[in-house]
Amino acid sequence: MGTDLPPATTVETAIEKGLVEAGRAAELGYRSVLVAEQGSGPEFAVNAGRTAVERSGIDPAEFGLLLHSYIWFQGRSIWATASYVAAQALSVHVPAYDVLQRCNAGVGALELAASHLTAGTRGSAVLLTTGDRFAAPAIDQWNTHGKAMYGDGGTALVLAKGRGFARVLSTVTTSDNHFEGMARGTRPLDELPPDPQVPVDLVAPYKEFTAEVDATEIYTRLFGRIHAARDQALEEAGVKIEDVKRVADAATRGGIDDNLYAQLYGFSAEQTSWEFGRRTGHLGAGDQFAGLEDILRKGSVVPGDVVMLFGGGAGFSCTAVVLEIQEVPSF
Repeated sequence: MGTDLPPATTVETAIEKGLVEAGRAAELGYRSVLVAEQGSGPEFAVNAGRTAVERSGIDPAEFGLLLHSYIWFQGRSIWATASYVAAQALSVHVPAYDVLQRCNAGVGALELAASHLTAGTRGSAVLLTTGDRFAAPAIDQWNTHGKAMYGDGGTALVLAKGRGFARVLSTVTTSDNHFEGMARGTRPLDELPPDPQVPVDLVAPYKEFTAEVDATEIYTRLFGRIHAARDQALEEAGVKIEDVKRVADAATRGGIDDNLYAQLYGFSAEQTSWEFGRRTGHLGAGDQFAGLEDILRKGSVVPGDVVMLFGGGAGFSCTAVVLEIQEVPSF
């Protein structure tokens, strides 16, 4: 594993500077957000990827694939970002692809990587990277998303055959593509890219979509898919929900308090990576990888413990991955 995370700006500082309203900050529950003064998403991903490869001890020649994920602008338009990350972090000869499914892209890419290795297509290892920098004014880290504050940074994870600090017991993805409208809204699609001087607005399309859909239907369908992914992943792994020691999930609660979160997802706040995530902000596709590294770094698990990676992203898709810890690495 590897991360490249810039310094944090406290929510109190952001409030004092007029970057975010105190009421919104209190509702969402973040304590700070990672804010980079320079650099780009791909550069963060390269740094995290190099760290992950070095820690893995695996020869770059053994890697048969790199999957790079992100949710925001990567520094150039119409650019093969993953190829850049692969060339800088691994090799110019490793096939590389961008995997984009919003906030679920990192964990979703892990399932694709596992399928690739199981099929024996090429190589014995895959490097997964994520990277974003949410630079103003084109995007407002503190307010663009109605239910989260975005944090800058890069993350990486190596998936390999027959080795590693954890074993993948199962992966399951569920989807309900009806909910892509949450980020599109109801107005016609734009013919031109947005003005970079005007921050992206994800609140308006969400309100347009939800105004035409019954709230009960949204709740029932979305959480139905979430619970289906969780339950099937646990069943295929041969474990029960009470066997799960820790959960690395999305760094957002959207105003959901700890008790309600436990009711909806079946995990307590203490089991999740939220205490870490509320200090980084929502790292786009990278929350789960960064959260897992934090869990390992703190020694919160021991060999034999079961850990779940739990992701969900606009579209809608949800991926659940069940891991069994084999050893706790020293970072």
